[in-house]
Amino acid sequence: MKTFIIKFLLARLNKDERHQILTEAVKNLYNTIAEDDILNQAINGEWSYMNKTISPTEQKLLIAEARVFTETKLWKVLRTDIRYQANKKMFTHSKQIEDLIAGKFILWTLDIIKTRLASLVEKQSGKFNTKNTGS
Repeated sequence: MKTFIIKFLLARLNKDERHQILTEAVKNLYNTIAEDDILNQAINGEWSYMNKTISPTEQKLLIAEARVFTETKLWKVLRTDIRYQANKKMFTHSKQIEDLIAGKFILWTLDIIKTRLASLVEKQSGKFNTKNTGS
């Protein structure tokens, strides 16, 4: 009976409303992170993180931290090590296709971090720049 009621109610909602309700429903069961939870920039230029507005002072601080981080020796060491570990996983220790996929996921994660940092430093934007930043 519960399933019928849920299906009946969900059928009357549009795709976005269903997605929002289902995401909220499973939020406590799973580690769900929605678009509102990440650093975002609205059309009017206002930044938000975890559904809270970020002040212009905090924006400048985030940009400065990103700039400093990208210029550190630690970032260069970590970036090189991550690429090495991914290549080792894909080419040296690979025994099956999943090992290759795992290595690609590692490189993809590194690219996400680099792209977010580049968006902050180069564009001074709270938006996630989807442009590939290269290695």
